[in-house]
Amino acid sequence: MPPSRRATLAAIGATAVALTAGCSSLDAGGGATETTADAAFVVRLSGPETDRVLFDGGDVATVGEVKTGGSAARLPLTLTDAATADVVETFETAGVDETPEEYAILQFHEGEAVGRFGVAPSLAEAVADGEWDGRLSLTFPDRERAGEVRSTLADGSG
Repeated sequence: MPPSRRATLAAIGATAVALTAGCSSLDAGGGATETTADAAFVVRLSGPETDRVLFDGGDVATVGEVKTGGSAARLPLTLTDAATADVVETFETAGVDETPEEYAILQFHEGEAVGRFGVAPSLAEAVADGEWDGRLSLTFPDRERAGEVRSTLADGSG
């Protein structure tokens, strides 16, 4: 009997992404969901009675090179100190540390949904304990999409 979807997702989150990013992949596919934020790149927190902007491209202090492995591409980045503090406050207000499995991080590029990730318990715990330093590794379905987002963030138009 193959492992359940939940077990598979937990294993993925506990290995590559959770260790490098604090996010576990739920669904890397794009969708028709749109955001109303003006920024070219926006990341939102979605969960029980929660739909809030976590940060946008203007909150990114540094962006690394696209890395590929398996069926996804990762883009490492670091938020500004102010954005890091805002994300911490948003997580605390929403109660993410209590039930991280009920929350998702949604990524939008130029109004199009480009990624959806579960909040890894390790990220929720690090944020709650004040140990998170604003570093993330966002995951995209392919290298091309990750490269487009990287270009947007690197040229400052995010």
